[in-house]
Amino acid sequence: MSNSPLDTAAFKTAAAEYAKSLSAQDVPSLYGVTDGKAVGTKAGVSVDIEAEYVFPLLKCTALHRDRLQPAKAVVVPQRQFGEETSQLRVTAPRLWSYLTENADVLDNRRSSIYRSKPRFSVFGLGDYSFAPWKVGVSGLHNDGNFRLIGPSEGSPVFFDDTCYLLPFEDATQAALVHALLCSEPVRQLLDSLKYPGAKRPITKKLLQRIDLAATLQECDLDELVESASNSLKNSVTEQDIETLAQALDPTVY
Repeated sequence: MSNSPLDTAAFKTAAAEYAKSLSAQDVPSLYGVTDGKAVGTKAGVSVDIEAEYVFPLLKCTALHRDRLQPAKAVVVPQRQFGEETSQLRVTAPRLWSYLTENADVLDNRRSSIYRSKPRFSVFGLGDYSFAPWKVGVSGLHNDGNFRLIGPSEGSPVFFDDTCYLLPFEDATQAALVHALLCSEPVRQLLDSLKYPGAKRPITKKLLQRIDLAATLQECDLDELVESASNSLKNSVTEQDIETLAQALDPTVY
């Protein structure tokens, strides 16, 4: 028996049937993400858990496309990797219920990093994860565009594990470092070193080649102030630049 030819109408019908069958599933599949490796649902199902364990999430494509209003969220049951989670039974019973209901997926994560760790541990967490201000970049896109990210509705924004970030407590310093990373000297350096055809053209090793203190010495201070002020939509002064310079290299000033 020959198959029917695939045309637009047949494709739309098949797609509609698949979407209907997917929406009928009781429990959607789960996936891991980092900054990281916490749980989220693919199908956008509403989950009733304690709000203090839910954080806005930006993925690398959102950073790449400059779509910086988070449309996704991530559940983070720990503050540090390896932190005990059993107390969530009492301190966050709705979260604990959600995790245990999906334990068949979470307990079978294959990475060896979870061995001998508390149940439902997440990978790649630290104080930096909860910093209110971050400068981030996608590792999977060749452009190397850095983005300045502040809190979303009062919560720090998390990135997935295909992004790199620098954390900041201070918005002005974050804006100035963002301006430095967007400067022409950094752009030229990255363009000369990255491999456009690589699966991950922006890597940790590549980013570690950036010398922010040296870049600051090469940049026009007026342009730096203007760029940082525009990013923050607030006034940044040369005194702020001097404070940053001292933090980057105390021997200069």
